Amino acid sequence: MNDPTRLPPYSQDAEVAYLGALLVQPAKAGEWLKLVSREAFYLVDHQIIYDVLLKMHADGIPADVVTLRDELEKRQLLDEIGGWEYVGQIVSSVPASDNADQYARIINDKHH
Repeated sequence: MNDPTRLPPYSQDAEVAYLGALLVQPAKAGEWLKLVSREAFYLVDHQIIYDVLLKMHADGIPADVVTLRDELEKRQLLDEIGGWEYVGQIVSSVPASDNADQYARIINDKHH
């Protein structure tokens, strides 16, 4: 019997660490953005942030805390994802930005 209160498997820590790594090392965004699809993120806030990061990369805008905040404000999405404070939490929660590929693996494994 299915339990309607049971959440699908996901790792909020891996999602946050992956997004944070993209912001800490924007030069690697081209390589790392290919590792995860939007649908692999369980949390809608993370899907929104990922969409904006993809668009910024496509437009040639390096993504860091300041430029992401600016893009989210322009799109009137900053409050929707938890505000400036949440963007700051994402960056400060990255254990090791060089491990983005491992965070992506965890996200993808949980998604499938």
